[in-house]
Amino acid sequence: NDEQMSKLAEHMQSLPGRSEEVINRTLKQSGAKEMVQAIVGFIPLSKGKGPHAKNSNPIKVKMINLGFELMPKPKFKYLVFPDQGVGRRNPIAQKMFERGAEQSNDKILNLLIEALIEENNNLGGK
Repeated sequence: NDEQMSKLAEHMQSLPGRSEEVINRTLKQSGAKEMVQAIVGFIPLSKGKGPHAKNSNPIKVKMINLGFELMPKPKFKYLVFPDQGVGRRNPIAQKMFERGAEQSNDKILNLLIEALIEENNNLGGK
């Protein structure tokens, strides 16, 4: 969303030297979790035995500066097959990671903007 990105940039500029820290903290505390929940919501329950990815915390989060990377945990690397529609059992790409990211992007941007506004208010800004 271009409007939200403009707001985010504006609020980042209002906190020079602090916005990076606020964004990293917010992404770690709530942004990454929000996206993981959205992705897991699109994972289908398998009909097989054993632990199901949907109910087993299948996604690993790696924090990076001003962002994060999400990937299936080693035990759940098979999620790439239904995600991309690879193999005879997965005729349709379900794009769980893409759909989860799209669903959570606006909420994460709002969380970042709110965190920057709160930090600015705490520092006595406008």
